[in-house]
Amino acid sequence: MRRGRRSGCARAGPVAADFTWFHGPRTRAQGAATAIRLATLSDGGPSGAFFEDDGVIPR
Repeated sequence: MRRGRRSGCARAGPVAADFTWFHGPRTRAQGAATAIRLATLSDGGPSGAFFEDDGVIPR
């Protein structure tokens, strides 16, 4: 991996969007929050894990 790049996987959960026929309990903004948080992490942030609203999903 190149220096300065981070990798991670974000779980949005069931989001009310067109592909769920708008039957999810979460808004699109709530579903995007984790991905936005990961995209804006500093260089020293966590990497190589699965993330959701409360942080890292335990393996």
